[in-house]
Amino acid sequence: MQATEVLCLMFPLVTALVARQDQQPGPCDPEPCYEVIDSSACWSAVLMGQEKNATKIFDCVPGGQEEMCRCYGCDSILDKFVVSHQMCS
Repeated sequence: MQATEVLCLMFPLVTALVARQDQQPGPCDPEPCYEVIDSSACWSAVLMGQEKNATKIFDCVPGGQEEMCRCYGCDSILDKFVVSHQMCS
């Protein structure tokens, strides 16, 4: 295998790693964020599109939007959803 072939194979991996480093994960402190983590069955339904209104995700935890926005970084899928929908700015 030539060096250029190796570089071509590695380029997508390096690009993906650099892109992920530029993104800051949402906030998360596992102990006080237990209720957000524990309510994953509820917010998973929103993420999977079973609930069309994205803001219904805030109904999944006591404390609503404030609690969710304080803890959404505890799960990478939830983090991507909240960031892509610009729910906690």
